[in-house]
Amino acid sequence: MEKKKLRNGLVLLINIPVLIMILFMVSKAKAKLAPATPGKFPRLTGETLTGRKVTFPGDLDRQVNLLILVFSENAQYKVDTWARMILADYEPLEAVSYYEVPMLSGWYRPMAWQIDRWMRQGIPKQYHENTVTFYGDRTPYIEQLGMPDKNSCYLFVLDDQGSIVYRSDDIMSPAKEAKLKAILNKLLS
Repeated sequence: MEKKKLRNGLVLLINIPVLIMILFMVSKAKAKLAPATPGKFPRLTGETLTGRKVTFPGDLDRQVNLLILVFSENAQYKVDTWARMILADYEPLEAVSYYEVPMLSGWYRPMAWQIDRWMRQGIPKQYHENTVTFYGDRTPYIEQLGMPDKNSCYLFVLDDQGSIVYRSDDIMSPAKEAKLKAILNKLLS
């Protein structure tokens, strides 16, 4: 009996480093992004909090599509400065879609079910379709889209072809709000 416990313990001890090495290799695997096309948003796949798989820009079918990418829960208050205005003034419009995209490292993929559950508990149900969680290597997106500050948020306005029409970051200011509204009103006219 003692030999069996010792053998099981050794097997477990040997398998832990192997498991850690596999998780490390999976997290370091580079996301395969298409070469950057000037002005085009790269292919990014995630899942809404309702469980629907979404691929940007391919699944964007509205005239105007607003995406906010965020890397840290601590930056949510920055996202909210944009979201309040967008949800009140533009998201109800048929021609506009709005998504918040939490960009989480692939290290969190084994816990995705729990993280998404926490988000569903903290986000009002009517916005679950607007939240698309990405789990994977964020580096290619950070580099291709020029998003160096993981404590910020990044707003992208895309047309129905996935072209980036406008971008901004950090907290919305009165000047940024005026610029965004002018661009959105021009696109929608």
